[in-house]
Amino acid sequence: MLAIHRSAVVIAAIVFLFGVAAFSISAALSGRVFALAGDAPTLASGVNISMLNLGNAIGPAVAGALITAQPEHYPLAPLCSLAFLGLALAGVAAAALLERSRLSERPRSRNQWRRTGRHLPDAERVVELGFRCVDRVTPRWTK
Repeated sequence: MLAIHRSAVVIAAIVFLFGVAAFSISAALSGRVFALAGDAPTLASGVNISMLNLGNAIGPAVAGALITAQPEHYPLAPLCSLAFLGLALAGVAAAALLERSRLSERPRSRNQWRRTGRHLPDAERVVELGFRCVDRVTPRWTK
């Protein structure tokens, strides 16, 4: 029987597929952020890419710390992976719960969406409010 962790070809294929999946979700996330950005697309783009890069830095840093740990700490690697998986699933569950709590009121006019934000789930309203606050304190000469 082939041990997956000892086969460089299998590991290379898994890493490649993981990279393709991570790369493809970036465009969808950026599009969603731009849809919520309103009048501050530059700020939204900067924060979005910064958070993606922060995630790209934290993951390898934790993995590197586990790899360079003493051999007696190697059993912690699967537990760390499970912790990251748990955090990801908690985020997905929170997003699903917020989506279910979406208000059923539909906007009466096209401009009402921007004025009230009642068509948005709670998390999206918080993001939109953040963009509006930053837009108000941003000096006009930077726009």
